[in-house]
Amino acid sequence: MESIYLIGFMGSGKTSIAEMLQQKLNCKLQDTDKMIEDQYEMVIPRIFEEKGGERVFREYETAV
Repeated sequence: MESIYLIGFMGSGKTSIAEMLQQKLNCKLQDTDKMIEDQYEMVIPRIFEEKGGERVFREYETAV
């Protein structure tokens, strides 16, 4: 199966759609927000508040 990438603004429903597609297509789901939270042991809002805002979050996002 080819990969499907969902892009969009925060809060636009990417994760909800991805979870529905995962069930419907029986495929693997990779959520970059979840990967960031796991790797840096911090939830996204805390990264924004304590680590330097969007700039740092985007660096983390690029790293994963």
